[in-house]
Amino acid sequence: MSGIGLGYASWLPLIPCRFHLPPVKLPSLGAEPVNFTPDGYVELVATLLARGYHLREFSAVKPDHRHLILRHDIDFDLEAALILAEAEADRDWHAHYFVLTRSEFYNVSAPRCRAAIRKLQNLGHSVGLHFDASQYDPTEMTAAVDDESAVIEAITGSPASVFSLHRPHPDLLEATLTVPGRTNAYAPESFRDIGYVSDSRGAWHHGAPLEQDAVAAGRPLQMLTHPIWWTSDPELSPHGKCAAFLTRQAENLEQEMLLNCAAYQGAGAEETQ
Repeated sequence: MSGIGLGYASWLPLIPCRFHLPPVKLPSLGAEPVNFTPDGYVELVATLLARGYHLREFSAVKPDHRHLILRHDIDFDLEAALILAEAEADRDWHAHYFVLTRSEFYNVSAPRCRAAIRKLQNLGHSVGLHFDASQYDPTEMTAAVDDESAVIEAITGSPASVFSLHRPHPDLLEATLTVPGRTNAYAPESFRDIGYVSDSRGAWHHGAPLEQDAVAAGRPLQMLTHPIWWTSDPELSPHGKCAAFLTRQAENLEQEMLLNCAAYQGAGAEETQ
């Protein structure tokens, strides 16, 4: 697996950071029957494939086949997503990556973030919209999905025909948001009518993928993972992984501040005297 360096300021010269949020090791919120690392992810997918599953896009899934949808919602860290995307590409595995366009954690308009999104596609994966419906009135959602998908399409140069929902309210799942010409990852044929498993909050709270009834019956499975859980220190709890990510963000922001603000540079020099 090749190295990744697309953090906010990973290309900048190393400057000591004076702001830290120490990672916290806490008990996990659920059982983790597989190792939450890139190698553990590869082993999990390989095991499903060895059991007769075949990777498929959302539109190609058939209810009576062992079809597997690999879905990644990028809530926090594009760099983490690239680590998994490269591991998949090394094995000719196709996955769906869903990107937030209105996030406080990464800026899709920043050149390095745009480069990361393009790289996801160049690795052979599909890139779509991770839609945060909480930012809109219900009457605005259909148009908003189109507008935000257009942002992704402008970056990749390809259609963003599938979208996923970010932390969807149960009412929204029940109603199923329909957008003409686009596929909702939570549409019944991809969600209720097949197997579905998620590592939300950093653990398999409703059973690990290999324990799903759908797998035992040889039915399709949509497997949702979030890259941050699989690319952080595996000894950390989900809380600790989030804290470690915040520390990296703070360090990267301070790198930017030191390079772009003489007043901050001067204050640092004064503090050392």
